[in-house]
Amino acid sequence: MSSTRKITLSSSDGVNFEVDEIVAIKSEMINDIIEHCCIDGCIPLPLVNSKTPSKVIQYCKEHAELSKSIDDDLNAWNQEFLKVYLETIFIKSLKGQ
Repeated sequence: MSSTRKITLSSSDGVNFEVDEIVAIKSEMINDIIEHCCIDGCIPLPLVNSKTPSKVIQYCKEHAELSKSIDDDLNAWNQEFLKVYLETIFIKSLKGQ
């Protein structure tokens, strides 16, 4: 992937994630913030701890890379990612986390 402008996402627990803008804009929410809020490279996420951005970034990176390839590859990756993610959410909800 070519080098692009960097965007920093700052979680509520103080962890900063630096990602390429081309990856960050795969998230509609981040894309809207970049387009409409004139962000200067750092986007605060005050209601999100560091676990969530790491998963979202993983998802966005894969979409940025796979968007160049066949849609079937992307759909297969989406299904596997969501299966694992939803299983994690289900287990956490059972544990009361």
